[in-house]
Amino acid sequence: MTIMAAEAGAGAAEAGATTASAGAGRAVRPRSRGGGGRHRAPSGGRQRAYQGAQQAGQGARTVYRKAPKSKGNYQPVILAEFVAAVLLIAATPFAKKNQPGLSPYAGRDMVQLVAVTLVYFILALISGTGPKAARLSAWFGLLVLLTVGLAEAVRLAKLLNVLGLESSEAVSAAPVQEA
Repeated sequence: MTIMAAEAGAGAAEAGATTASAGAGRAVRPRSRGGGGRHRAPSGGRQRAYQGAQQAGQGARTVYRKAPKSKGNYQPVILAEFVAAVLLIAATPFAKKNQPGLSPYAGRDMVQLVAVTLVYFILALISGTGPKAARLSAWFGLLVLLTVGLAEAVRLAKLLNVLGLESSEAVSAAPVQEA
């Protein structure tokens, strides 16, 4: 009986998760580590094997945790849309053939750049409030990018006379009207 009590005491000290009662001969139970029901040790002659398994870590349960759901970070998407819109707006004035001044940019170009910057700044702020707002602001940013892209495509078509609706003399003589 004393040998069994000594083994149970050593096992409890080594494992750190079991408690032993040598005098009463009760079953050794591991401490609960949160949640779950009671975990009972086998009784009788299998008790020593159970304690050995506990010490070796074979009796421990594996807890699988679900990965947290991604909230969706759309700020890089909004930044990419902003860069694409600014590049479209900034590159279009270089297509003009007859530039009267040093800078290819007109007042309209500067106002458009400032407006696009403010719109995308507000969209980036909104995208930080929540996943649904981030998704909607990314989609709205795509809509703004498509609008800017189509407007610049029409402007380039007029500047370069892609459709051939006007003669080359009329295009070079008349300034392009910008709305």
